[in-house]
Amino acid sequence: SHYRVPGCSEEPIKSVAEDILDGDIVAVKGAGGTHLVCLAREKEVRVLRDRLDRESQPFAVMAPDIESVGRFARLSDVEREVLSSNRRPIVLLEKKRPFKLAGNLSPQLHTIGVMLPYSGTHQLLFNWVDRPVVMTSGNMPGRPMHIKNDEILSMLGDVADSFLLHDREIVNRCDDSVLRMHGDKKRFIRRSRGFVPESIELPVSSSSVLGLGPMLDNTVAVGFEGDCVVSQYIGDLDNPDVFSYYRDSIERLLDITGLGFPETIVRDLHPQYKSSVYAEEIGDPVKVQHHHAHIASVMGEHSLRRVIGIAVDGAGYGEDGSVWGGEVLYSELDGYEKVGGLSSSLMPGGDLAAVYPSRMVAGILYPDDGLRGVLEGLWFKGGEKEIDILLRQLEQDVNVFRTSSAGRFLDAVSALLGVCYKRGYEGEPAMKLEALASRGDALDIDIPFKESEGGLFVDSRRLLRRIIGLKDRAPNRDVAATAQTALARGLTEIALMKAREYGVDAIAVSGGVSYNEMFMKEVGRLVDESPFDFFVNEKLPPGDGGVSYGQVVVGSALSGDGD
Repeated sequence: SHYRVPGCSEEPIKSVAEDILDGDIVAVKGAGGTHLVCLAREKEVRVLRDRLDRESQPFAVMAPDIESVGRFARLSDVEREVLSSNRRPIVLLEKKRPFKLAGNLSPQLHTIGVMLPYSGTHQLLFNWVDRPVVMTSGNMPGRPMHIKNDEILSMLGDVADSFLLHDREIVNRCDDSVLRMHGDKKRFIRRSRGFVPESIELPVSSSSVLGLGPMLDNTVAVGFEGDCVVSQYIGDLDNPDVFSYYRDSIERLLDITGLGFPETIVRDLHPQYKSSVYAEEIGDPVKVQHHHAHIASVMGEHSLRRVIGIAVDGAGYGEDGSVWGGEVLYSELDGYEKVGGLSSSLMPGGDLAAVYPSRMVAGILYPDDGLRGVLEGLWFKGGEKEIDILLRQLEQDVNVFRTSSAGRFLDAVSALLGVCYKRGYEGEPAMKLEALASRGDALDIDIPFKESEGGLFVDSRRLLRRIIGLKDRAPNRDVAATAQTALARGLTEIALMKAREYGVDAIAVSGGVSYNEMFMKEVGRLVDESPFDFFVNEKLPPGDGGVSYGQVVVGSALSGDGD
């Protein structure tokens, strides 16, 4: 590696451009962090994956201009507008087939993340490099972006072949914002550079409230006098470096808002989350359930007082101590009641079932006859032996958790169809399932429901059985499409029924599964045919990046002065 001191001439940029054209990986320090840059070709992408140990996680590309984007991706007018806007986010676009760039940029996905140049350095770089390049954040997986020169050189020394650094200190990290369009609506996957720290209104005015966010994809938020400032993307708090960045971000947020110590602190219900433990250390926090916070984030954005919410994601700690994630809630700003959702299944090995979705298939179908036969058709790391252990584990109820997660249900379908047997990054099995489904047609199947004292539920075991029944009669892409729309239809039918029952006029949807376009189209279609209004997050991520704002909405309502 060679270290060039950036001078005033264009030469360092030219020589780095030559390195890129020669097939090197270059670390480029910008205004809010560092990117790793290389050609968007199979060979370079493979080397970058090896060095970062990121086997399949999608990489974003930066294209020289909007014309070049049209050569490898489909572009609607709205997508063109958002890409070119001065905020310059990464936009997930549908790949054109055949795909002209490296297939290993976003393996087995139908989308590619694209952005346009947003700094002088980028513009100058493209004077020499006339084609799209990989532009991915400069950090080892799970760690914050490196921003200090000595740190960039030491931490990325084994990843980058050369470096383009500057001597201005980055005070506040800011990752690229990422979004995808559903029609003309923005769905934020990550709200960061270009959008933060723009404030978002709160439906209730109160004294200062600090929302400490969830464990994964964390953001924090501060609300005061009817406005809320949500931080940039922070990351997963289980990494110690991210956690110290988290604590700094809280201090900085309280600093820029000039609030000093907040009057109300809100934390997630989960007792072991790092954010929960931290909340208890610094004060006497209010606890807000994860999915209530998701729905409250939509209510806050649209000033709604009462809704039926569909909260669908991978995991959130439930009121009963099980893992929730497929919930239909009657929600007000200061409280909620669970009125239905996806019926709960077993989750053998807890988090292991999230990493190896074949285990989820076993958990959902247990104790079905013929379960062993189904499992023998799937991949298990330990083969037959693992199936024996798994079935014994389920029979003896050892280290078996319960979950009603829509994300885990879609993961199970992904394993059943042979799409993804091991999760390499958050959301991978369900994202690959969505890519397969995007080429298929949904078939009409009966949705099995069951009632219990907690409300009306989609029977996950019988639904998965019906999906297995389709496997012999229809191509996998149609089965994938059917699974997504059936889940959406089941949960929406429950929501519409409960909306009538509770005399509510709006349906709100949030949570990471709502990034799935086919799922959302089905929900939207059914709600549009009904007398109810339909609301989703538009200013904030429906994923966990929006939870801190939802926490502030609930915290403000609980401590507020009313209207």
